Amino acid sequence: MNEVRCNGLRAQELRPYFDIQLKFAERMGAGLGLEVGEWALRYTNLRRRMGFGDPEDPDNDDPRWLHFCGDLAACHTHEKRLETALQAFADAPEKPVIHRFGCFDYNAPNEDGIVRIHFVNVDTDELSPLDVSKFERRRLEMTALVEDLGREYPGAKAIRGTSWLYNTHAYCRLFPEAYVASRQPVGSSVRFTGSSSWGQFLDYRGQVKTQAIRIFEGNLSSLDAAAPWRSFPLQALRTQSDLGVFVSHYLK
Repeated sequence: MNEVRCNGLRAQELRPYFDIQLKFAERMGAGLGLEVGEWALRYTNLRRRMGFGDPEDPDNDDPRWLHFCGDLAACHTHEKRLETALQAFADAPEKPVIHRFGCFDYNAPNEDGIVRIHFVNVDTDELSPLDVSKFERRRLEMTALVEDLGREYPGAKAIRGTSWLYNTHAYCRLFPEAYVASRQPVGSSVRFTGSSSWGQFLDYRGQVKTQAIRIFEGNLSSLDAAAPWRSFPLQALRTQSDLGVFVSHYLK
């Protein structure tokens, strides 16, 4: 089976996932008076999912994203916009990830020396990557990440995470206690351009969580454009600790 066909099948599997993102973004756009390109950028993870550059980079003007937004704007119904998004996803190339360590990866430090870490399942067996039997595997991955971070970015000062996963014990037990204790709701500073909120609608196999989507879709009937994060079943939480906390926990 060729890659294009595989991507096409994957797009159809994710139809409910993209559908609910577009419904949410369309309502936010209508409530705030935004153009299509703006609400697609701010309230979906389509740009990141399709590999069209970092949506939080103000200097990123990837022409593929601009072309996609033009196609989206030319659609006059939700269904046509959904089909356009699914086709664009099916056609998108795989995006390479730098600084990958098993299920974890990280971004280069920002101007304040803060490093963002991310989690995605890359295991190929039938067990959840957060199953207790894989605890040591995940710990070794984080150890490798912290070691690499120290080599590549000696000026790094802290590690930050933002995800719905911090609501779960299975994920939190992978990290230092001080880091977990710092959990705070993101609230009004939440961004919908990645998976920190949207990830809760896919299980560890990458399959759609039908019940979670059904709950969210029901919540959209009372969506508050001033506090859209409240419509999500689980809130994104932010954690942060000094890099020294991670060095002590994993390397000593």
